Amino acid sequence: MPVRHTTSSDNSFSATGDTEWERDHTVVDIGYQVDWNTALTAPADSQTYYIGPGGPLATTAAIAVMPITKAGTITDISVEIGVHGTLGTTENATLALGLNNTSFTTISSTARHNAARQAYTLTGQSIAVVAGDYLQLRIVEPAFVTNPTNVIYGCHVFVEV
Repeated sequence: MPVRHTTSSDNSFSATGDTEWERDHTVVDIGYQVDWNTALTAPADSQTYYIGPGGPLATTAAIAVMPITKAGTITDISVEIGVHGTLGTTENATLALGLNNTSFTTISSTARHNAARQAYTLTGQSIAVVAGDYLQLRIVEPAFVTNPTNVIYGCHVFVEV
């Protein structure tokens, strides 16, 4: 949700909300965050998965999408892997953010499932998006020695406007 506030050029203010605050501040529209996660899942060996909002892991990119509703620039991307069952072994997975299933930005090529919670963050990006674009998280799983169970993947993308 955008953080937004306005004050008119003649220093008047509206009668809604905190009028003193409104009188003393100008427009600030910094952006919005797009968040989505999977249901509990158990990733299989050597699979490529795509993640859209709230569903299971998908092997088809077109069905796992998160729509963009307002133009801006993606600056920060973070992914969390939560293992709520058996911890996986230390093999590396690759996480990437997809834009319209045509370009993918690697977030980490050393993501692991061997702890209850792992977080991977990529900052300083400049990925332009417009309303109607869609995002997806792509995960390329390794061949695990021990597969993790009851895994939740969460993706958080900040879009400056």
